[in-house]
Amino acid sequence: MVIDALLLCFVADVDDNDGTDGRPYYASDKLRKYIEETIIYRCNFIFYILTEIHRRDQYRVESLD
Repeated sequence: MVIDALLLCFVADVDDNDGTDGRPYYASDKLRKYIEETIIYRCNFIFYILTEIHRRDQYRVESLD
């Protein structure tokens, strides 16, 4: 539950702020680095795998026609 709230706050922070002096991020550099290196990397990897599965399935359907 705490992790969910933390991630939602992080997403809201990144959505509302751009890291400039006028609109700095509230999340610490350490937290942003951790999320970028772990969670975002894993999401991109999962997206890549799902895309490859979708491509493979499309190829199978086209091969059956």
